[in-house]
Amino acid sequence: MRYSDKHNFHLPEVHDDVLDSIEKYAQNFENIDELIDEIVPNLEIHLIEGKTYNSGKKIWNKVPTVGDYVGWVNIRTGVHAPKWSPNQKYSIGDLVVPDINNGHYYQCITEGTSSPLEPNFPLTSGDEIEDLKNITFWQPSTVYSVGDIVRENAGDKEYFYQCIVEGTSGEEEPSWVKIEGTTIVDGSVSWYVYKTVKWKEMGQASEFRPFGKID
Repeated sequence: MRYSDKHNFHLPEVHDDVLDSIEKYAQNFENIDELIDEIVPNLEIHLIEGKTYNSGKKIWNKVPTVGDYVGWVNIRTGVHAPKWSPNQKYSIGDLVVPDINNGHYYQCITEGTSSPLEPNFPLTSGDEIEDLKNITFWQPSTVYSVGDIVRENAGDKEYFYQCIVEGTSGEEEPSWVKIEGTTIVDGSVSWYVYKTVKWKEMGQASEFRPFGKID
């Protein structure tokens, strides 16, 4: 037995001469399902990653309170993607939008871990970027604190290294192990190995904004 995605309309199925007619009815139910306004307690959990939402689409707040909003409206036809997060593991195919929606969404094309600072996502169609904002090159005999991040001086962007034990780096650059999750000892500093995420611009993103503030 099949049901529509949002309102659980029964979509009958048969395997006889009237199958084509039933399928048309089923499509009509799906169209009605799309047109009926949805009422949800949490917008972000409800929205489907990778789904295209039309401009003007409204979703109502199931549990409105004073100071809250009665619902959300999409101001741009486009694909929904969650906001980018720092220090998060991403897999190929994952989608994101910047924290401040710039009208574009991006797909992970190289799996890895995002850096602490959001990259400057490109606006040109199909452009790619490594998730390595403000990461500096390793320096000898330098005091590093927990959380500091470096790249190797050879210029390889495929991995980055985060300080997990503070101290002073050695006089010579360490042999960087390129296996995510490995720890590298460098003088009195310890580095944790992360693989760099790479993003590709994929097109126009949807953007739901709250409306109807309750005083």
